Amino acid sequence: MIESQSQDPKLWQRAIHEAGHAVAALARGIKVLGASLQPGISLRGVPISSSCDIDIQRIEGESYSDAGKRAMTTYYGGATAEALFFDECPIRVIRRQKCDRKKVRKCVEYLRSQGLSDCDVKKCRKQAFEEAIYLVEKLRPVIWAIAVKLQYKHTLSGPEIENIARSVALTYFTMDDKGVSAP
Repeated sequence: MIESQSQDPKLWQRAIHEAGHAVAALARGIKVLGASLQPGISLRGVPISSSCDIDIQRIEGESYSDAGKRAMTTYYGGATAEALFFDECPIRVIRRQKCDRKKVRKCVEYLRSQGLSDCDVKKCRKQAFEEAIYLVEKLRPVIWAIAVKLQYKHTLSGPEIENIARSVALTYFTMDDKGVSAP
């Protein structure tokens, strides 16, 4: 544990959470615009303690269920990282994270509006959650590295996050003309 982690455990926990979102997004081919531990106001006018800004766009030819799973995996990534790093139950952490739950609910509503059955939506949620767990376990060193830098600087840009991800897991995160991509 680095010294600053012991000085403010809540800040370290938020750093891990936001880094989890960022890594899940990068691993799923979603552009990360930045991450911050600075309190502020969300785009919806809601006070927030920290954030990871991502740009989720549907990939051409991608099914609605795949697009929904990519988004949900990213939203589950923060709580999953927090649970893994702090030895908690991921479901309990997700229940505690109102903002992430709202985002997942919005994905569910989107999938239903696209004609997916409740059974298919449930399957998408389950797969997204399982994928988030897999990615967080596999990319734990990347989450750690981003969280350390985020805790130190309090704000990281998308390119800074991408550079950290590539420097820690070069074989996993590669650069293409659109930014970082994962296999």
